[in-house]
Amino acid sequence: MSAEGLMGPFALNDPAAGTTGPWYTNGTFGLTAGWHLDIWGKNRAEVTARLGTVKARAAEREQTRQLLAGSVARLYWEWQTQAALNTVLQQIEKEQNTIIATDRQLYQNGITSSVDGVETDINASKTRQQLNDVRGKMKIIEARLSALTNNQTKSLKLKPVALPKVASQLPDELGYSLLARRADLQAAHWYVESSLSTIDAAKAAFYP
Repeated sequence: MSAEGLMGPFALNDPAAGTTGPWYTNGTFGLTAGWHLDIWGKNRAEVTARLGTVKARAAEREQTRQLLAGSVARLYWEWQTQAALNTVLQQIEKEQNTIIATDRQLYQNGITSSVDGVETDINASKTRQQLNDVRGKMKIIEARLSALTNNQTKSLKLKPVALPKVASQLPDELGYSLLARRADLQAAHWYVESSLSTIDAAKAAFYP
């Protein structure tokens, strides 16, 4: 506008000529609207493809959550199994120590020879080795559980519990409805739907 002289009186600071302002700021605001007719369904196919991808990723997150929960449950029951073995081995060790003490008393009294208690000593050594192995496995399982549950700042307080009695049976027939609940199959389904919608959008792009 100043090039056409419309703002000329306000562009110079000349008191003698009377061009001392005031100053003005001129701005232009425009709004353009359009409407596109999606005759061949290209836009609709692209939206469907994106929705399919979003649903597939949500199913993948659910699959990851299920895998994590399954790993934690499996490790927990494995720890309970090792804890039960530890209890049984402790009882065996206690009985073996009682037998060893009895053999030594009999040997000191001259009733038996020193060879009679050798086998019991060997069995007791094997039991102690098994106990060390079981306790080592329990420590490894506890470390894995701490990593999976993000509880590495403090030690887990696990206690042996009696295994519950489970009364379960397989269903009479395994239909596709049960199989379709798997998160990995849901993710694969939505990825296929997304791919098909992407193909439809690509085809529609070639239409006039």
